[in-house]
Amino acid sequence: ENGSGKSAISIALSIALGATAGDTNRGRSLKELIRTGQTTARIEISLWNTGEDAFKPGSYGDIITVERRLDKGGGAGYKLKNGRNSHVVSTKKAELEAMVSAFNITIDNPCTILTQDQSRDFLKNVTPKGLYKFWMKATQLGVILDKHTHTGQVRAALHDTLVQKQQKMANFFKMVEDQERKIKALQEVDKLVDTQQHLQRELGWAMIR
Repeated sequence: ENGSGKSAISIALSIALGATAGDTNRGRSLKELIRTGQTTARIEISLWNTGEDAFKPGSYGDIITVERRLDKGGGAGYKLKNGRNSHVVSTKKAELEAMVSAFNITIDNPCTILTQDQSRDFLKNVTPKGLYKFWMKATQLGVILDKHTHTGQVRAALHDTLVQKQQKMANFFKMVEDQERKIKALQEVDKLVDTQQHLQRELGWAMIR
């Protein structure tokens, strides 16, 4: 039924799991989603945390409760709690991201959460290009391609750095060889000085005799 709040629930789920305002297509910032006349909003969801893929069951138990608080002032905070005793285990977004990754939940994947705007755009753009774009996003191949491209860029940068370091090492070894030659030459001079002093002593004794 239209207007029953289905979209509000799906948006709340995505926001609780780390989505941004841009992901929801419902505003430029999350504070715009707070009900008119209110200064804060709180979203709380609970997830089963059982089986082989359970996320830190020793801390969270069999239910993880995620709470996200929005503030008109622009602030937003997370609480990840043990769903059985409401004990707060973490308040860090990195922990939420680790949990979402462990559960293989991709918030921006239209096959996970398809908003009204996304479904409307999809129906308007049922073209080979539009379907291919949807398929790339749904299968996360677009993400993999981006990571592959980024990895290639990092690899190229590291290769350039390696070449520079190798050149510096070659110059360093050349400096070491030059210094070793100088040391060897000085050692030869020392030997000659010793030989000269020895001969002078011999000459002195020869004159006395």
